[in-house]
Amino acid sequence: MPNSAKLWLEILTAGFDLLFNKLEVVDCILSCPSSFVEPMLYIWQYADINMQQQKQRPLGVTIISILTILGGIGFLATGIAPLVSAPFLSDIGIDGNVSPAMLVALSSGIGIALIALGLAYFVMAYGLWKGKGWAWSITVVLSIIGIALGVVSIATGNVGAIFHVIINAVVLYYLYRTHVKIFFGKTTEQAAMTT
Repeated sequence: MPNSAKLWLEILTAGFDLLFNKLEVVDCILSCPSSFVEPMLYIWQYADINMQQQKQRPLGVTIISILTILGGIGFLATGIAPLVSAPFLSDIGIDGNVSPAMLVALSSGIGIALIALGLAYFVMAYGLWKGKGWAWSITVVLSIIGIALGVVSIATGNVGAIFHVIINAVVLYYLYRTHVKIFFGKTTEQAAMTT
């Protein structure tokens, strides 16, 4: 095998080793002749930069993403039901004030709105899963709105809404944790260390 082919085979092997275990690459670099060291160091630096750019998703974000997907499935299911039942409503007359055509239109409108919400939840889940900053911002806003609506609901007598307030407060608190903000790109590690 020619020396250049052997060199590139060793470099490629070192690159794969780097992806799986940095210590093996260090040992390989230390034991290789000096002609191999420079290309291996280049691979080392490239892979190290790539590893630093990859973000580790916090467990809580994973849980919130999964719950968002489940919410999306729930909205889709509740949106499909009015759409499926809409044609059958044309034969029903509730009272003289509501026409069957109005019932069909209302049922279809509610179904379409719920399906749109379900799809929006899937988009949000994707953004949360991938650590997109816009997903963090929208989730913070929706959590604040959820807390406000829960408080209003409690004030009107719905004591069960306390769970809604607690869940939204926990999500809001969690999203402002430093490691979560770093994951979403809302702060850097250096900025987090100075505060």
